[in-house]
Order: sequence, then C-alpha cells, then structure tokens
Amino acid sequence: MLGIAETSISGSIPSTIGNLKKLQTLSIYTSLLSGPIPIEIGDCTGSLERLKNLKNLLLWQNSLVGVIPLELGNCLQLGLIDISMNSLTGVIPVTFGKLGSLQELQLSMNQISCSIPTQIGNYKSLTHIELANNEITGTIPSKIGNFENLTLLFLWQNHLEGSIPSSVSNCQNLEAIDLSQNSLTGLIPKGLFNLKSLNKLLLLGNVLSNQLPPEIGNRSSLIRFRANDNHLIGSIPREIGKLTKLNFLDLGSNRLTGIIPLEISGCQNLTFLDLHSNSIIGTLPASLDKIESLRLFNISENEIEGPLSPTLGSLVSLNKLVLRKN
Repeated sequence: MLGIAETSISGSIPSTIGNLKKLQTLSIYTSLLSGPIPIEIGDCTGSLERLKNLKNLLLWQNSLVGVIPLELGNCLQLGLIDISMNSLTGVIPVTFGKLGSLQELQLSMNQISCSIPTQIGNYKSLTHIELANNEITGTIPSKIGNFENLTLLFLWQNHLEGSIPSSVSNCQNLEAIDLSQNSLTGLIPKGLFNLKSLNKLLLLGNVLSNQLPPEIGNRSSLIRFRANDNHLIGSIPREIGKLTKLNFLDLGSNRLTGIIPLEISGCQNLTFLDLHSNSIIGTLPASLDKIESLRLFNISENEIEGPLSPTLGSLVSLNKLVLRKN
C-alpha cells in the first residue's frame, strides 16, 4: 500500500509509479496533486506488467487533469476506483468493461463529457456508481438493471435525457438513487417503489410527468423523497400515508391537483413538507396536527382555502409555515 492521503503533497504522479508491481492500494486523496494520471499505472506493453495487482485506486479531491487512461482497464484486479473531485475530461474508458471485480466506480465532480458506455453492463459486481456533476449526455442504459449488488446510483447534475429505465427496479439492493438536475422525461417507474432497501429517492429538477403511482405506499423504508421542479400531475396518492419513516417530502413546483390527503398524517416522522407552486385545492387537513415532528410546511402558491385549524398550534416543532398566494 502507498498511502499519502490528506497531506499537502503536490506535483504530478511520477510515471515510475508503474514499477511498483506488487502495489495493491494507491491512496493519495485530499491532497494537491496535479497533472494527468500516468498511463504507466496500467500499461502492459513490452516486458513490464505494471500494477497488475492493483485493487484500490484512491485519488479523489486533487487537481488532476487530462483524460482517464484507457490503460487502467488492464488492472484486472481493480475493485475500487475513486478519482472524483478533480478536473478530468474526456470519456469513461470502454476498457473498464474488462474490470470484472470492480465494485465501486466513483468519478463524480469532474468534467467528463460522454454518454454512459453500454459496456457498463459488464460490471456485474458493482455496488456504487457515482458519476454525478459531470457533462454526461445521452440516456441511462437499461443494462444498469443487471447489477444485482448495486446499492447506490448517483447520476445527478448531468445532461441525461430520455426516461428512467424500468430495469433499475431489478437492482433489488438499491438504497439510494439520485438522478436530480438532468433532463429526464416520462414517468416515475412503479417498480422503484418495490425496492425493499430504498431509503433515498431524489428526482428533482427534471421534466418527469404523469402521476405519482399509488405504489409509493409500498416503500415503507423511504426516508427522503424529492421530486420537486418537474411536471407531475394528478393528486397526491393517499398511500403516501404508509411511509411511516419518511422524513423529507418535497413535491414543490409541479402541476399537482386535488387535496392534501388526510392519510398524510401517517407520515409521523416528517420534518420537511414542501408542496409549493402547484394547484392543490381544499382546506388544510386537521390531521396535520398528528405530525408532531413537522418543522417546515410550505403550501404557498396553491388554491388552498378556508380557515386554519386551531389544532395546528399543537405542532410545537413547527418553525416555518408558508401560506402566501392561496
């Protein structure tokens, strides 16, 4: 292992790093490295085998530039690649498709500009895919549904288009999905709410349409759900009251109609409820007073009418109530 993490080490990674043939972990993160990732890490040309035993490559939070070397695909033992928070450009190497042992691919917060390669379907062992905050285009490949062990899928703040593939619901171990701030269209797949371990689903800032499916009530493990700033229509399903662990619900800036369902009182751990800028009608349900943990409630810019229930005064944790433009 070569570990020089969280130091002020600067300069570029020397090409001679490729001579450390028995190295299993290269860990130089949260430092001041600059320059490119040397191709010698995985260059197997000639008589040199380079870092064929490398299992962990941790270079996150530096100032590395240039492209991700194709030669990394020759390090067939790689299980973890974390080169996030740099200034890397170019594409995700198709040679990564050879990395059958890869479990975590973390490339977030760079300037990678490509589509997600179809070869991603070869990464059978992946548990983490983090490609957030790049310049990635195209669609989310349906082959992502091949990852039986996937627990985390972060693709937020890119330029992804098309629909959320229904095959994502095949990843039965998923715990967190963040597809926010893209240009995704279509509906929210019902199958996402059958993912038994899912606790975070963030879809804000897209162009998703259609109604929230009643299947949302199936996901009792859900703690955080954000689908604000989309084009969702219809009413809030009554089944949402089955989400007893839900802490954060943001459906603001959509096209929702109908009333706030009485059943929402079943979300007894809710602290944040934002429904602003919709077309919700009716009165505020008196059952809201059962959500004792509620701290923020924003129902502004809707069509709410009638008197406020005096029972709202029993919400002792409430510190922000926004009712304007109703």
